[in-house]
Amino acid sequence: MARLRRQHPGVRLHITEGTARDAQLMLREGKLDAAFMVGAHEIPDLNSRVIWRDRLMVALSARHPLTARQDVQWRQLAEETFLVRHGGTGPQVHDLIVARSAGDG
Repeated sequence: MARLRRQHPGVRLHITEGTARDAQLMLREGKLDAAFMVGAHEIPDLNSRVIWRDRLMVALSARHPLTARQDVQWRQLAEETFLVRHGGTGPQVHDLIVARSAGDG
């Protein structure tokens, strides 16, 4: 941060956390210059690029039937209970889990 301030004294950095929907609205209103969002969303009126892809891991108890499998498919998790954050990226993760468990990808 100190180096950023020295090299770019006219740049003000403000970091905020919110939903992807909030970030999109703030971008459209000129309140944000850039936003980082979970998922590969094509947003027609905004320029977006995928900058990295992370694996989503599943943690299972040692007694879970899927533990013996090398790979676990989304459809095998469709009946499981998931814990997802209420805020931050939680809503996007929730939507991803629902879509994948329903067979969308």
